Amino acid sequence: MFGITMDLDEILIEEVRNHPLLYDLAHMEYKNLRRKDYAWKEVAANTKLSELECKKRWKSLRDSYKRCKRMDQLASGSSAETPRKKWRYFESLSFLENVSNSRRTIGSISADDTQFIEESEVMEIVDVNSANNSQPAIERPQR
Repeated sequence: MFGITMDLDEILIEEVRNHPLLYDLAHMEYKNLRRKDYAWKEVAANTKLSELECKKRWKSLRDSYKRCKRMDQLASGSSAETPRKKWRYFESLSFLENVSNSRRTIGSISADDTQFIEESEVMEIVDVNSANNSQPAIERPQR
């Protein structure tokens, strides 16, 4: 199944990589908990670890990758270039570079729900405010 040179973390990385809904927030199935649960079961079966252990190890690997990447970006901005040894799994996790870090959001107000104030209503608001110099009061004309 896997080459002899792959260690358990490399196998886990490859298994998770084959299931984008586990790490790509823009994936259409990302929020489908049933599909994600099934994907973790597959990962666990192929790594011979428990689902919980797979999730914990994956989170640790992903967080370490993000930390290394951030450190590289900080180091590249400094004038004192100190050669740093690359983290062992940095290249294996580089597929996360092109992954969306945020989901697309959908507003709760649709265009149909939006009410527009007509110009005559705005004029009434201005007139009321200037007349009594108090908090804005909105009076809508009778129709």
